[in-house]
Amino acid sequence: MDEQNEQLPAEVTDQLLDGSDQVFLTAFKNSQKDGLSREAAIKVAWNSVKQGFERSEDGSWHRKGQPDDRTIGSGVGGSAS
Repeated sequence: MDEQNEQLPAEVTDQLLDGSDQVFLTAFKNSQKDGLSREAAIKVAWNSVKQGFERSEDGSWHRKGQPDDRTIGSGVGGSAS
């Protein structure tokens, strides 16, 4: 898996957190195994990530329905005064 990970662009691997990296890499490897080009495999992998994850304001990905850890306790959406 590290070998595959090294082949991916940094803008891909830098954004993937909270398990989305595993989803991406699994979909990417399976797509390439099925004969898709690298470019097509990356598109399939991003679509797989988008099924269960959403992008936060900083560009990283976290599971849908779960708050981004960086916003917990930061006062965002805090109680009204």
